[in-house]
Amino acid sequence: MRTMSHDLRRAQRDSRAFLVSAAKYLHRHGTPAHRLEDTLVVCAKGLGQRLQVLATPTAVELAFGGRRQRSYLIRADAGEAELGRLVALDAVIAEVGSGRLDPVAGKLKLRRVAAAPPVYGGAAVIAAFGLASAGAARFFGGNLAEVLLSLGLGLGLGVLSRFANARAGLGRVLTPLAAFLAALVSLLAARWITGVHEQVTILSALIVLVPGLSLTLAMTELATRHLVSGTARLAGSLTVFVTMAFGVAVARAIVEVLPLGPTHEVAPWLVEALPAWTRSFALVLAPIGFCVLFQARRADIPAIAITGIFAAELARFAASIVGPELGAFTGAFAVALAANGYAAWRRLPAAVILLPCLLLLVPGAIGFQSVTSFMANDALGGIEAAFRMVLVAVSLVAGVLVANTVVLPHLRRPATEHRAA
Repeated sequence: MRTMSHDLRRAQRDSRAFLVSAAKYLHRHGTPAHRLEDTLVVCAKGLGQRLQVLATPTAVELAFGGRRQRSYLIRADAGEAELGRLVALDAVIAEVGSGRLDPVAGKLKLRRVAAAPPVYGGAAVIAAFGLASAGAARFFGGNLAEVLLSLGLGLGLGVLSRFANARAGLGRVLTPLAAFLAALVSLLAARWITGVHEQVTILSALIVLVPGLSLTLAMTELATRHLVSGTARLAGSLTVFVTMAFGVAVARAIVEVLPLGPTHEVAPWLVEALPAWTRSFALVLAPIGFCVLFQARRADIPAIAITGIFAAELARFAASIVGPELGAFTGAFAVALAANGYAAWRRLPAAVILLPCLLLLVPGAIGFQSVTSFMANDALGGIEAAFRMVLVAVSLVAGVLVANTVVLPHLRRPATEHRAA
């Protein structure tokens, strides 16, 4: 009897240790708070544990038991989403939750997954920064000179981001520093080269750092009643917007007092409007760049690219008919529907499709324009842009949530389900 009691206590300790490790790794690798909570609770139920979870962007608290609870607090900043690693973590958690894998072996497997090298190395990530910036410049109507300048700035910011990841002090000032450097180069180029507009190149260079996806996730968490996490993420997103605008304002103030020479003419083909087919080309390359930035598996790239292209074109078509808000809703609905279907088919988290494709629709550019308008003493323009940003973000969230209600029951994943919401 004593042996059975000892074995039961040890099994409980092993299960709790596994759930604590799973919470730490899911949080570290970018799982949204509501997904993290749902995944852990479902896995705990499979292990016979009573668990309550409170997740925020900076901490996770787990409380085991009923009347006599035992709590664990994990304090850490949420990392960037790594889709390939999240797929592997999700598979381990599903195996343990269904009883196919022992919690002790599962904990060791989680550790190996977390310690594995990323899917793409530093050179590929830097190239993805440049690719995303060049594609964004084309989406914003830039000419060839602006696309090439955005490409160079994106590559430079990619290198800066790699340095910042290795140095904590630099990482804390990466956003305003990147905004300052991108704005300084763009403003100088606009002063020296006829036909280059700094608004296009600044926003295109910073497109990867603009927290549009974080803003949309914050609205999703608020809509699903995860108020603490949603409020914290929303405040963090607004802070990033403000620090970026501060960097741009400093660069603008410096350029205005510099004794710059006259502008120079360049070859006409560099500043002429690009043909329409180049937008389609950029639309194909942009999802690939986002796949690298999110560290998605190579096997998932075709599905991400196809979904992203279809959703972006559908949103643009719908926006031309019924307005940008319903256009965003339509695109998000299509993305979430595809994400849920792909997740059910391949037994993967829906985030594999959702995050990189949703990044093509998020209102980060509008939010950045709102803050820069305020700093330029254009309060009316800033308020208008901020209101449009919120409307588009809410439309995206509504599209995702509605898509979850129409997925057929037999397509929903059991155990550690990761739906798009």
